[in-house]
Amino acid sequence: PALFAQGEGFYLNAASAADEAKLNAFLAWAAFVTGVVAVIDRATRRMAYVRAGHPRPLLRRASGDCEELEAPGLPFGVDPGPRFSAALEEREVDLAPGDVLLLYTDGVIEAGAEAGQFGMERLKQALLEAPAEAPASAILSSVTAALDGFLAGRPAGDDVTLVCLKIR
Repeated sequence: PALFAQGEGFYLNAASAADEAKLNAFLAWAAFVTGVVAVIDRATRRMAYVRAGHPRPLLRRASGDCEELEAPGLPFGVDPGPRFSAALEEREVDLAPGDVLLLYTDGVIEAGAEAGQFGMERLKQALLEAPAEAPASAILSSVTAALDGFLAGRPAGDDVTLVCLKIR
């Protein structure tokens, strides 16, 4: 998806035909790629996002609740045509000071497949147990420590990537 400015805010839009064609040509050898594209309007703290087959981002509210951010969408490269664009659905969510957004790859929730996976519930619990007043880097360290503790020295089995944002 391409990002476009609109007045004071931002919105997301499906990729132009030319951009989508370039992406699909690149992905012809790689099969497919998942992703989340998000834009946060800093003035209103409103986030617009699309999810292209990627695991659902987690949003830990300052109130202590934890939500999975839903949005349908096919991975990039799965169907290089109108089906891809039609499957993407832009969603919006209002953010508040103290909220924490966690983006992660499927390697995080699928880690440790031999002895059972880390899974979504453990990831949510790790996010909820991270110190609420801490900066994003400390929250990320806390979540990573929970994953490392679960793995107990075993390899994760896939890529493990986490991105954490704390809303001010």
